[in-house]
Order: sequence, then C-alpha cells, then structure tokens
Amino acid sequence: MMKKLLFTMAVFMATISYAQITHDLTLSSNVTTKLVISANGYFLDSIAEDTYTPAIVTISSAIDYATEAEPDLYLLYMPLKNSGNKHVFRPIADRLKDTDAVTETTVGTVKTRTWLLETLELNPNGAAELPVVGEVLDFLTSGTLAVDENADPVVVLNGSSTPTATYSHLGAKITVVEDYTPPIEDFEGGADSYETGLSTDNGNVSITEDVSNPNSSGINTSAKVLELVKNDGAKPWDRFRLTSISPAVSTENGSFFTLKFRSPKASGEVSLSLGGSNTTIVRRNFNYSGTTIGDWILAEFDYSDNEVDVTGVTRFDIAFDWSSGVDVSGSETYYIDDIQQAESSGVLNLQDNVHTLENTTVYPNPSTGLVTISNIEGMHSISVSNVLGQVVKTFAASNQIDISSLQAGVYILLADNGFQTKVVKN
Repeated sequence: MMKKLLFTMAVFMATISYAQITHDLTLSSNVTTKLVISANGYFLDSIAEDTYTPAIVTISSAIDYATEAEPDLYLLYMPLKNSGNKHVFRPIADRLKDTDAVTETTVGTVKTRTWLLETLELNPNGAAELPVVGEVLDFLTSGTLAVDENADPVVVLNGSSTPTATYSHLGAKITVVEDYTPPIEDFEGGADSYETGLSTDNGNVSITEDVSNPNSSGINTSAKVLELVKNDGAKPWDRFRLTSISPAVSTENGSFFTLKFRSPKASGEVSLSLGGSNTTIVRRNFNYSGTTIGDWILAEFDYSDNEVDVTGVTRFDIAFDWSSGVDVSGSETYYIDDIQQAESSGVLNLQDNVHTLENTTVYPNPSTGLVTISNIEGMHSISVSNVLGQVVKTFAASNQIDISSLQAGVYILLADNGFQTKVVKN
C-alpha cells in the first residue's frame, strides 16, 4: 500500500540542457534520519542501528521549454550505480514515463511531473552487478525528451539530435543495507478485513482505518494509522483482529513480530495473539513503562520457541492491558501501525537510547538544549551531525553538551570511542 509523502528531508538536483530547453530533476524523500536502500530494493529510513521503516522517494521533473515547442517526456532512466560505475538498481519497469507520473502541472512554459518510488528492482543489464551490503551507490539520471510523441524518440541535447549515454549525478549517495521484509499491514488503506470486540457482544471496542497519524515523528512518520478506541466498560481482553494478511506470514521471514503503537498511558501492556488453520491461538505480551504519553513505541513479540507454526497464521489479535483484569472506565484511544515479521530480535523500545556501548545512555531525549551522557569513558571528542551527515557541532568529551542553538530536528551524536546515538532536538 502506498504511503503518502509527509515532508522533504533533503533535496538533490541535476540540470540537463536540451538546446533552449532546461530540464531540472530533483530527488527528495520523507525520511527523518538517513535514506538507505535494502539489498532487495526497498527504500528505507534508517532510524536507528539495524532499525528501518519504509521510505518514499519523490522524483520531480521540471521542464522549461522557454521559446521552444513543448517537448514530450519520453522517459527517465535513473539507475543506481556502484563505485565501479556498474548498474545495480533501476526503477521498476525499467524507467519513469510521463504516463506513470502521480502529478503533472503546467505553469507558463514550465511543465512539472512527480513520481513516488518505494522500491527499485535489480538491474538486469548485462554489465550490472548485485548489491553489496555496506556499499554506497550513486543515484544517476539520463532524462530523454522526444520532439514528437508519434515518432521514434529523438534526443535533443546541446543542439544535437544524437542520443547520448551520459548520466547526470543527482548528488544522492545511498548505502545498501540488508534485505528488508515489508510490513504485513501498514494501515494505509485497502480492502482489509477487521473485527473488534471479539470476546463480548457489547461493542465496546471500535476501530477506524485511514486516520491521520496524530504524531508523525520519531519512529513513525506514516501518513495514516489505525485508531482503536476502548469505550466505557470494555473488557481488558476486548481486542482488534486482522484477518487479511499480505504479504503472507512465512517461516523464511522469521519468528519475531513487531508493531508500532501509541498509548494514552505512560505504562501498560500490549498483547499479540497469533492464530490460524494450523495452530492454536498463542498470546505474547509486551510491557512498557516510563514512556512519554503520545510517543510511538515499537513492540516486539518472540515466537521463536516454535510453539506456533507461523505458516498457518491467518489472523492477528491485538489487545491492550489484557492481563490487568480491569474494565475500562471512560474511554481509551490507541493507535496501531506497521505490523511486521522479523528474522531476529533487535527492537529498541522508545524509552531506550540507541547506543553501541554498554552502560551509556543519553538523556533527556528529545531535548530542548542540555543533553547528558552518562558514561564518557574512552571519549575524547563528540560530534553532532544532521541527517545529511554534515557535522554541525563538536565538543570536547563531557558528561553534558548544549545543543540549544540547533534547529529542531533529528541529529546523530558520535563519539570517537565508537558510541553513537540519535538525538531529537525540540
């Protein structure tokens, strides 16, 4: 399901001239931290070490034909190449065409088109190479204009009708990470099958799909989410059930399951129960505490004990505070997003700081200014970088640094002893 563009993280541009025609191409994305691509072709936001969420790349084409006749856009061939100038990825269906654009507008002599990309395909070019995890790829473009849509494409480049294979750099460098498994459900719309209040007939649990994300920040920048309301008198085991599952659950995708949720409480429990044709219902609980009310939390459920045959799973039941035994007084509104299957454990709860060294934490996070680092053993210097990788602050090692002068946003704090963490400046 397509996620809608939320905001632009960074913009990369290339300009190609065809006689009196100027063709500006820009690449932007909705990532909050760092744009990467998985070895199987998914654009991702690397929000923490080995933690990724789906990303959307926007390609914009602005053709200013000035005094010339308006040309037709035949195609945009936009490969990702490695350092050896070998093709690795390309847009699915080979190239971007005008008929595939999601928007098309004309103002004066400027025609603008945009495309949204969530995935690329491995380039079948005979000289192409497979992606290697850790390598950095260049996003290139070769924009071709046709002077007659009914004729064979004629490239007009610098006044010549001779086609060219020269590529322009968009300036985007994208790191390859390990294969990625997309969410089983991202709640961005579609013909999904849901049930609620399964344990009672009182209708005290209700759901609404396609609700605008009430907090598009942190670990969840999705446009749409699922809203679940436990109304007055709802039983603790009243729950939401998902029965339309795509992609299908497979042992190849692992025996861990994750979901993102937003709670009206600072502490509590979320439960996931798996069931289906080949398995009895087995419930796992995830407890959270000390969180900031309204922030998104990433929950993990471990089914690696083989108590569940995941190949037979056809439904997911999600409940809040099942074990409490307490009925709801008033109402409680929760939000759910991105149910996903994973090969191994690796979830970091929102209340945990991302770090690579034991016994080192950073707080408060988010922060309005002063940030405390609990353990600076082995550190001599500390740098703070923005999402483009540009160093914006440097400090001598200290248990407290001041980032109050930085604009609000996401930053990476990196020490010379290898410690690294994401810091949010409010």
